Amino acid sequence: MDAGDAPAESLDAVADQAAREATERLDPPAGVLLQIVWVDAGPERTGRLVVVVHHLVIDGLSWRILIPDLQAACEAAAAGREPELPPAGTSFKRWADLLVEEADAASRTTELQDWTTLLGQPEPPLGSRELDPSLDTASTMGRRSWTLPAQHAVTLAGRAPALFHCGVHEVLLSTLAGAVTRWRRENGQDGASGVLVDIEGHGREPVAGAELSRTIGWFSSTHPFASTRPAWTWTTCWPVARRRGPC
Repeated sequence: MDAGDAPAESLDAVADQAAREATERLDPPAGVLLQIVWVDAGPERTGRLVVVVHHLVIDGLSWRILIPDLQAACEAAAAGREPELPPAGTSFKRWADLLVEEADAASRTTELQDWTTLLGQPEPPLGSRELDPSLDTASTMGRRSWTLPAQHAVTLAGRAPALFHCGVHEVLLSTLAGAVTRWRRENGQDGASGVLVDIEGHGREPVAGAELSRTIGWFSSTHPFASTRPAWTWTTCWPVARRRGPC
């Protein structure tokens, strides 16, 4: 894209527009999953490289591999050198084949009963009624979001996990279980059990014969998790936290 006449302060906006247009050109059914656009600002100015990749073939961790490689390659080309990048490691296809083999292993098939038992547990509705496919659709879905102030985010991401010797996921899941239990109690479902949720992870689980530290792809995976009805409440948890140290 020729941006030689664009003012310097508008180059980022030109690149943003190029990214939007590149996104519209993506067409997974036709195999178009990647678009690369060079925004040429002229010989005296730094241009912009726009890389748009469909999520089907890339995830968040992949960008941490791709961006440094692109930077190293551009710097080498600018210096007149042939780019030399580290090897890619196990291909995504090879990793997928290894997963198929792993799924047939006895160590995995013996887990099947545990997973089916988990998914077969009765679960009361997370609301005032059962879901109705004719009413509860994507068009009627609502969304709520909250932003924590910095001082509270520090507690969530650092102090609370250190206090209870766990990770941020455990803190969030415990909070969810407590909130759902309280909501159900207030709405006449005091005897209800925990809540079943899907947990998404990076998916790059270790598999024998695979080295994924430099592999690009969409590895993200989900698995079900059933929280039990927490035995604690804020009034019982707070004194314990006070004894262990300040949050």
